[in-house]
Amino acid sequence: MSIERNLAYVVGLLLIGSIIGMFLMNSYVNDLNQEYSIEIRDEGNIKAKVIEITPWHGVIYIHLSNNRKYWIDNSRNYNYDHIFIGDNIKIGDSIIKKDNSDSLWIKSSKGEFLFVVGAWINKPKE
Repeated sequence: MSIERNLAYVVGLLLIGSIIGMFLMNSYVNDLNQEYSIEIRDEGNIKAKVIEITPWHGVIYIHLSNNRKYWIDNSRNYNYDHIFIGDNIKIGDSIIKKDNSDSLWIKSSKGEFLFVVGAWINKPKE
């Protein structure tokens, strides 16, 4: 076989693999969005413990002890060593949210953390 033919096979296999990978990733995200269909900003008062966490590219999917599954949009607080909300939530932590608020308080053994859902707060001036 010629080098060109081998190269064509390799490129074809990579293309097919990429298409299958994109399909599987899209299916996985769609399944997460259906299972964790509640946007946490739409909820009233919450005071519950974290049972399960699934991070996905800045979005956090969490299952809480109130038996509800939420998604939390990309949230950052630049006052912390770990600025992303997902880096500050662990199983067993408490999540507190007040009615008509988009602020989340995370209480853990590492301390208390405040995040505004979908916002980047305390970002340093460039």
